Parts: sequence; C-alpha cells; structure tokens
Amino acid sequence: AFSSRVIDHVTRRKGDILNIEQRSDRTALEFSIPARGIIGLRNVLLTATEGEAIIAHRFKGYEPYKG
Repeated sequence: AFSSRVIDHVTRRKGDILNIEQRSDRTALEFSIPARGIIGLRNVLLTATEGEAIIAHRFKGYEPYKG
C-alpha cells in the first residue's frame, strides 16, 4: 500500500531500486542511495508510511557524484 510512496521519496533523492520482494503482508524494498540522500529520510518515510516503515542501511562504498 505504501510502496509507491516510498519509491517516490527515495528516487527523488537519487536512489535506485535494487530489489522488490513480497513477504506475507509486507513488501521489502532494497535501494542504492547516496549517503547525502539518507539525511532526514527516516522521518520522511515514517510519515509517508504512517509509522509502518522499517529502515536499515549500510555503507556500500564510494561512487561518482550523482548530481
């Protein structure tokens, strides 16, 4: 139900969708997003998903600037 909202917010921050997986009543979305795109993202996603989002992140590595 909230997948499109999450995808919209992440792609606005230069994130790329890596994987979408349906898990019973939840959908797991995996993105690659610049570190600067993560700043403030937790609050935005929690608001967009009415508090339902579960967020985890890890540093993948350095990449060229995305603009």
